[in-house]
Amino acid sequence: MYNLSEIHKDGYNLEPILPIIHNTCDSCQNPLSLRKDDSYYQLLLRINSHKKDALPIMDEMRSLGINVIEFEPKNGIKDYNLLKNIVMNFNLTTNN
Repeated sequence: MYNLSEIHKDGYNLEPILPIIHNTCDSCQNPLSLRKDDSYYQLLLRINSHKKDALPIMDEMRSLGINVIEFEPKNGIKDYNLLKNIVMNFNLTTNN
């Protein structure tokens, strides 16, 4: 997956993830294209859906005493190991 955006704002430091050859998939060498649902409008729909559907479920889990991991990848893929450690430690502490 590629990301053309570069974001350095409000604590986010996200570098673009670009293919080696411009507009060509590194794996299959096929031309890259935008998905039809890759638009600002669709992004807003996804965010609103998350707020409407997922957040109430997470709140209910918390009210039942179920631990919920919250994680913001502020550095993109560079945060993978941090997230992995959080999840591994969460599994260790909740399985006892």
